[in-house]
Amino acid sequence: MRDTVGHRSPAHTVVREARDTDEARILEIGNALFPDYPETLDEFREFRARLQEGGYASILAVAENPTGEVIGYSHAHHMAGQFDPARYRMGVYTDPDWQGQGIGSALYTYVRGVLTTRGALVIESFARETMPEAIRFLVRRGFRETMRTWEVRLDLGRFDPSPFAHYLDRARGEGITIVTLEDELRRDPGALRRAYELHNAVVADIPMPVPYTPIPFEVYVRSTIESPRALPDAYFLALAGDDYVGEANLQRPAHGTHLYHGVTGVLPAHRGRGVAVALKLATIAYGQRHGYSEIRTWNEMHNTGMLAINERLGFTRQPAWITFEAALDPGEAL
Repeated sequence: MRDTVGHRSPAHTVVREARDTDEARILEIGNALFPDYPETLDEFREFRARLQEGGYASILAVAENPTGEVIGYSHAHHMAGQFDPARYRMGVYTDPDWQGQGIGSALYTYVRGVLTTRGALVIESFARETMPEAIRFLVRRGFRETMRTWEVRLDLGRFDPSPFAHYLDRARGEGITIVTLEDELRRDPGALRRAYELHNAVVADIPMPVPYTPIPFEVYVRSTIESPRALPDAYFLALAGDDYVGEANLQRPAHGTHLYHGVTGVLPAHRGRGVAVALKLATIAYGQRHGYSEIRTWNEMHNTGMLAINERLGFTRQPAWITFEAALDPGEAL
């Protein structure tokens, strides 16, 4: 994306391509809007580097007021794991003190224009169901709902593992051993490649409105090992003989006393044996052992099996996140 002049918008605001020097201010706005999900500069940069390494587009624009202060930004990017060169995920964010003045509209118009010149046909966006203004913003621009994802949280201080011990016994009786990726990397030089192949297999089986596309190995390594949030000792694998048949993993944000739970998945031939619950119990035990207060995760509303497991373990539902998408007219880019 190249825009040296910028696009003038309401209230004499200029929308332009973001520079590296804008990143700290971008993070300040993002964290003000989503204080429950704080992000650091290192985490933000690592995410964009991961996109770049995977060959995915990442388009970042900012809005400036007449004094040159950044008062909003938009980030549009391809989605690793749901890659389509004509599909982008886009977020628009305005500083709380500048909302209601057309800044978000100007950012959306600018970035949409950039996307159409790149041949985009679909833009995906999102809003929490507790964000009516954001939902209206999207609906007015032709977006329609395609998916709801429940955020669920587990209070680790109140969790009692004893009622679930039989799941561990059952998994062991089925010949399943729960190991960590950290230990496996010491034991087997090929463990990372094998874990990557399992990851792609189990994620492909999760119900989603857009088909899964395998992520490149390099992107998986960056996320699993090199990310500031990575916890190889909290990346659990279910081992049946010499085969990896299931996974559950945690990540640690730089701020807060909570953990994020990623994928829990088991290969079809090993389901119904308590393996998924045994993996979840391993993540919970890790969080309790290391003094964390909470585990947070997300479940697509049609993934009823995992929703049932999480509810059985005591995860409580938070407001849902809604995914929207809008089709673009190919003629816009002409």
